[in-house]
Amino acid sequence: PVLLLWEVEFFPAAGGNNLDPADRRYRSGYVMDTYDLPGGEADLVPRPGRDIPDKAANLYAGRTVLSPAARPLLSARVLGYLTGAILPAYNAGRTAPLPAAAFADDPEPVLTWYGTHGTDQPIHTLIAVYRHLREHESSNLAQALGGFTEALLMRKLVRQLPIADPLGFPPYQRLAAEVAAAVGSDSTHAPVPLSDFNPIRAGAMRLLQLRIVDNFGVSLDVDVSRIATTTQLRVPGRADWVAMPPRLAQPARMTARWLDGEHELAEMNNLPDSSPVCGWLLPDNLDGGLAVYEASGTLVGTLGATRWDPAPGASGEIANPHLREVVERLRAMGPGGLTAFSARLEDTLDLIEPEEAARHAGMAPLAGRPIAVARMELSLDLMGPPALHQDWNVFRRDLRRTSRQDDDFPLVRFPLRVGDPARLGDGVIGYWVAGEEEFTDATAVLEQAPFMPPTRLTLLLDPRCPVHVTSGVLPGRTLRIPAEHYQDALTGMEIDFFTGPVLAGPGTPALPLPAEPGYAWFWVARDGDAWTRAPLEPGPGAEQTPDILFARDGWLAIRPTSPGAP
Repeated sequence: PVLLLWEVEFFPAAGGNNLDPADRRYRSGYVMDTYDLPGGEADLVPRPGRDIPDKAANLYAGRTVLSPAARPLLSARVLGYLTGAILPAYNAGRTAPLPAAAFADDPEPVLTWYGTHGTDQPIHTLIAVYRHLREHESSNLAQALGGFTEALLMRKLVRQLPIADPLGFPPYQRLAAEVAAAVGSDSTHAPVPLSDFNPIRAGAMRLLQLRIVDNFGVSLDVDVSRIATTTQLRVPGRADWVAMPPRLAQPARMTARWLDGEHELAEMNNLPDSSPVCGWLLPDNLDGGLAVYEASGTLVGTLGATRWDPAPGASGEIANPHLREVVERLRAMGPGGLTAFSARLEDTLDLIEPEEAARHAGMAPLAGRPIAVARMELSLDLMGPPALHQDWNVFRRDLRRTSRQDDDFPLVRFPLRVGDPARLGDGVIGYWVAGEEEFTDATAVLEQAPFMPPTRLTLLLDPRCPVHVTSGVLPGRTLRIPAEHYQDALTGMEIDFFTGPVLAGPGTPALPLPAEPGYAWFWVARDGDAWTRAPLEPGPGAEQTPDILFARDGWLAIRPTSPGAP
């Protein structure tokens, strides 16, 4: 057999689609109202009560070349799964374990052993499937329903002659050349005007007919009464239906990119000075505030419950506009809100475990974990202009107006989730959406449409962990901030603790301090208009009480002995 002819019914999900005779436009909330993106999942599921209708089925048909390429692939993949499921149990207690390569070369002895000793019924089923595929490997055929996605867009793949008018008059030839230049390579599809326009593939499908054709034109109808599908794609109460989670029929991509922390719209690039990090927040475990650092790791000040305290010797001005905006939002929370926010940060950090925490360790145990303030942009992009409705009546109306009809499917919003709390290795704590005041955690779902402006976020995250972005309709994305953009800042941060009043004698006060390997203590104090920084030795403090005592205020500062080294 060389050709596969197919015919299917497609049942679009109801509630806002483009099949209403009174209004052939999608509602912008079509997907968001009908489907949900559960936490920790990568695909959309129908909301309770949103059953796929069994009316208004759309009929599609097409043909594709039948390929024998799946013959060895199917059995090899089943055997690869059985290797991990059976071989460890077979090797348990054996003095000479069987290597995986030897099992792949001759799996039958192990499969026979499992048939006698194994108790997992799904594994027994897979063994039977593997043996069937291997026995009938020369006659196994598999193919996707090629052309189905194009059919949803009212198009079909056809052979077409090049656009030209070789026998026409010169004006006609020039017109043909202009048309050919405008069309370019997009001349492989022809419209199917009597079909239905479903640019958003959401609903269910039923296979009606399959026919295979050989080299001599002899055809054979395949029995489609017994349909098998995965558990995830089953439709309750419809044994012959296959669920089709929402997808865009037109090629699309989800774009997630880091923005340069020093600019508004510029994307991060490979230059050393281009970094998405705008600054840092460090929870103050002693006073309950938040220390604020520049992207380089230089302390700017501390945001307390009631006031903003500049760092010793610093003006307290925050140069980065995005970091300054974060601090202003935190100050607007008020004392109670800031305390609750700090506790929220600590609780979320407890659920984040970087894979390479030891490699990037650099902070003193007395301090909390630094939180990076970084910027990201999200968008949903179609490949080329939106697909158009190819109906004859629609085309006739398009000729009388300046725009083409796409049923407003580019305005339909799809879910996006930034961060995955179910993964210990995901670094997202939360974020602010540009133009919104509310802080959002990683469990929230954003909305994005192809024709919506990109969504810009200011994230709070552990930079040592990746950021997972899930859309439910397109493959997920995983982004990392390169270590060179944060490692020096992490290992070079100075942590200041306000200390006072301290009763001490003249000179540098002798205070009881713990020894922190790789770190040095300093006493930072104001002396008139100047600031002094004196080293302190770890130890129990002064052995004798001085005769004269002064009440003094200052800062205990701890920093790495050599910046950039842990």
